[in-house]
Amino acid sequence: MLPCFPRLSGLTNAMIWLRSPAGGRRAGDEGVVARAGLAAHRFSVAQTTLTPTLSRLQERGSGCVGLLVATLLVLSLNGCATQVSKTSAAQNAVTPTPVIAQPLQSFTTSGRFSAKRSDSTASGQFRYEQRGVMKTLELFTPASTPLARIDATAQSATVTMADGATRSAASLSELLQSFIEIRVTDAQFSAWLQGLPSAANAANAIERDTTSRLQRFTEAGWLIEVSARTETAPNFARRMRWVYTPETDTELRWVIDEFAGQ
Repeated sequence: MLPCFPRLSGLTNAMIWLRSPAGGRRAGDEGVVARAGLAAHRFSVAQTTLTPTLSRLQERGSGCVGLLVATLLVLSLNGCATQVSKTSAAQNAVTPTPVIAQPLQSFTTSGRFSAKRSDSTASGQFRYEQRGVMKTLELFTPASTPLARIDATAQSATVTMADGATRSAASLSELLQSFIEIRVTDAQFSAWLQGLPSAANAANAIERDTTSRLQRFTEAGWLIEVSARTETAPNFARRMRWVYTPETDTELRWVIDEFAGQ
């Protein structure tokens, strides 16, 4: 005869008491009764499924049958609790926000641009190269005729016109205003040409495409809208529109033909 453990019979008695409590209910009894009902249901299923096994075990000792059923019931409830825990963890999982890439500090890009402000329009071609603090912007007419070249460092910038005339200023963006009336910093101009904000915390109203790449953001009063990107890394912008939101009739459009980053 298998050894029996009469002390486990208290589990069955506790289940019966929970299903039919004597006296009035106390605060929280409803939850206890609900859990007891679920336990009783699982107990019934376990009994039905294991009837052949229980019958054989009854020949060797009824007390052991109670031990087997109680053990199976505890394992079933533990399994249920584990499943609930896993489900809750999955439901509470938070999808991390994609990180905004940092603008490259060394890259070369070229393409075409068009600018509009009120009734004034301009268009042409450009080539921009940056190597750390050293920056060079070349501007051409739509027919590829050289127009001007701006060379800049961290301290100053100089523009050289096609006829050889030169002029200096504190930054590249300041000299750029002579050709395209756009009030931005050198860092913003460089980053926006890449379709990125100048800093992760500088962008607002961020929108992304279906692949989580930046599609639209605002910075310093400008709306930067990227309508196309390359399919290969570093996924630089191919087509962009920059709109100065305080004056919605001021905008620039860029078509990037070549981009090489380092």
